[in-house]
Amino acid sequence: MYISMDTIQNNNNRELAEAIAVAVENALPGDDEDIEDETFVLEANDGPNVDEAALNLKRGNQQHEENLNSDETGTEEESSERKRARRELPTGNDSDVLSNNSPEISQEAGKLASLKELLKCPICIETLKDPCIIPECTHRFCHECIKEALDKSGNECPFCRGRVTSKRSLRKDELVANLIREMNED
Repeated sequence: MYISMDTIQNNNNRELAEAIAVAVENALPGDDEDIEDETFVLEANDGPNVDEAALNLKRGNQQHEENLNSDETGTEEESSERKRARRELPTGNDSDVLSNNSPEISQEAGKLASLKELLKCPICIETLKDPCIIPECTHRFCHECIKEALDKSGNECPFCRGRVTSKRSLRKDELVANLIREMNED
């Protein structure tokens, strides 16, 4: 690009000098072009407006170079962040995803196993069927299992041997029944 300062010097117009300086700044190469690819030529003419235009042009070039440098730094930082994120994302081929060796999967599997253990009847060792709770001690059993056990034991909890007032005091545990139902649906 060739900028003739003769026009600026001949007109001796400050507004024109500023307009040309702005035009030069706007004409600077984009991010995908190097600043060295463009040539900015100022004719060696003396005068205050020429000096001012040259100074504005120099400031524009410096600002553009700073922007390029900051964009490159930002791009490098963003690129390294993207690479780090990609490394941390599990892939379909990742053996940790496919096996239970992953800490997150192991932890979730452990929680699920302990929950399933809590939802087993201590009498039949199966998942609770029609779960009932003994109000006095809050132990849970299958409805049929606890009825049979209370008949045989003389109204004692088969788990803690605590006194149960009567079979009529047994309460259906709807919360646990719903939980078991939801687990079986999954």
